[in-house]
Amino acid sequence: MATDGLRHQVRELRRRMTDEAEMQAAKVFSSNLRALLLQRPVRGCVILGVDPGYRSGCKLAVIDAEGRVCAHGGLMSSDCL
Repeated sequence: MATDGLRHQVRELRRRMTDEAEMQAAKVFSSNLRALLLQRPVRGCVILGVDPGYRSGCKLAVIDAEGRVCAHGGLMSSDCL
């Protein structure tokens, strides 16, 4: 009987801690995204953007010095082996 109560308390504590961690992660993500979106644009440079992903592969995009998309695509990790 006592172990059932303890298991319940442990589960409840883990749920609360997970909820708090998720809220904190969302706040950090929001803060980081805001800082990125408020940066001055980069002009006069060709830029390669990479969105890494293990499950769905990496997404790639290239923009020219004027901000036009030159190319975009994806790359699966199996393509590199």
